[in-house]
Amino acid sequence: MIEGIKDLISLGGQTLERNFVQFFAVLARPRLFIKSIDHDSSDALIGAATFAVFVSIVNLVIMLPVFLLMHIRADTSAYILVDTVITFIFWFLFGTIYHLCAKVVGGHGSYRSSMVAYLYLTAFNVISGVLSVPASLTVIPWVMQSTDSPSLEQWDSLGRSQFQSPATAICMLLSSATVIYLWICRIGAFMIVHRVGLAKGLSIGVLGGGLSMVVLVTVEKPVVQLLWRAFSS
Repeated sequence: MIEGIKDLISLGGQTLERNFVQFFAVLARPRLFIKSIDHDSSDALIGAATFAVFVSIVNLVIMLPVFLLMHIRADTSAYILVDTVITFIFWFLFGTIYHLCAKVVGGHGSYRSSMVAYLYLTAFNVISGVLSVPASLTVIPWVMQSTDSPSLEQWDSLGRSQFQSPATAICMLLSSATVIYLWICRIGAFMIVHRVGLAKGLSIGVLGGGLSMVVLVTVEKPVVQLLWRAFSS
């Protein structure tokens, strides 16, 4: 039993170390990283899924002080489990949307390749998450208090609140720039895995990004809203 526990701890340490190395590799050279792996293998998908779980937990750790300040019990094992599962489901959903868009424009890659590319690029979510921490102090209460389908006035009030503080405005601009860069990297990654040119790559980015935004506003926001309300004290 002791040897088994030691092996489990060693495996966990190796997985954590590998995820850290991959995290910085993806941020430094995303296209080169996607080219360097066998993105059509089952091992690559397992590795990408493990990496996505790692990113999800890192994001939660970053946001934990904000959640506790907002009286959301995010430090419980139940919240961690539910949040990780929801995050994972939506990332697979968004990856599926991008894959279908790639197929529509004539992409040649497999679904497995699309998911590997999408899940590894979630590394950039950590950067945008760090930069959006100041804005979260107003976004989280707005989400919890807003209706399932906010009106234009509600969206406008949220946008105005982000620019009341210079520091928050700068962080929001940097976070938005990171999201745009992630979108560009995603186009490049799908061009690689689907073996298409720039025109089709841009089409994948526009279609995939547009449909993902619709799902984010109409589906993901209400789900996250229910999660935060369920764990609020």
